[in-house]
Formats: sequence, structure tokens, C-alpha cells
Amino acid sequence: MNSAAIQKDKDLFEKINNILSNDTINYLQTFSDKFLEKKKIDNVSVFYSKKDDPDFRFSNSTLENKRLELVDDIEEFLSRIATDTIASKTNAGFYEINSDAVFEIGGIEGQLEHTEVAVVEGSLHDGLFKPTLHSLAHKVCKTYDEFISIGEEILKI
Repeated sequence: MNSAAIQKDKDLFEKINNILSNDTINYLQTFSDKFLEKKKIDNVSVFYSKKDDPDFRFSNSTLENKRLELVDDIEEFLSRIATDTIASKTNAGFYEINSDAVFEIGGIEGQLEHTEVAVVEGSLHDGLFKPTLHSLAHKVCKTYDEFISIGEEILKI
């Protein structure tokens, strides 16, 4: 890669790191079981909205692949927000999270309490049921952390 491409990748890496700031990532790791604050996840949507922007692509294939993985994880998270939350009537600016997690095991639908889902996720996270909003948020955080580590190593930041 030439120096212009490396600099472009560094600039994009910095831009993504600023959009998905520590505050955003920390919030995704710690939000409550009942509410999700809209303004604290706005930057997740901002990042996702740039997914097809040609200026938002890395020259380095390893970084670009990790960016695409992050896009996929965020798409799944945002889709789950759309299906498993409602605008809170009592707390403006918040999404209310459904109290039960819906899952599918072998085509059989049912409901588990959050604590039970956390246990099941470890053993059945192979697509047999829908993961919870929290597990999807943690997946976004894990992929983001991997993206940062890979980026720092490749770009020597």
C-alpha cells in the first residue's frame, strides 16, 4: 500500500473511532434490562448509515473485512431494536425493552426470563434461537474491540 492509501486508512480509522466512541461502546456494554437511551446509541446508527459510502471503505483488506463484520453486527443489533423495543411512554428519549426474550429452538417458540436466556446463550448460540438485545450489543462491542486492535496493529497507531 502506498503512503496516500495508508493515510486515508488512518483517517478513516480515526473517524470510525470517533463515531463509535468509548462512551457509545461502554453504554452498549452496560445498558439496563428495561430501557435503552436513544441518544446514547445515535452514533451506532450514524456509523451504520455510512456502510455503503465509498469514502468509508478501507484500502487494507483485513481492516475492510473487519469493518464489514462490524456493519453486519450493528445491522443485527439495530434490527433487534426495531423488533424488540417500543418508544417509552414514560421516559421520553428512551426505548423500552420487552421484558421477555423470544427464542426459537427447533422451530418451537417460547419465552424465557433474561437470566435463563443468558445461560442458554452460551450453549445454544448457533442460531437455534434469537439472541437477546444485550448479547447482540456485546457482539458489537467485541467486534469493535477486535477492529480497534487490528487497526492499531496494521496502521501502527
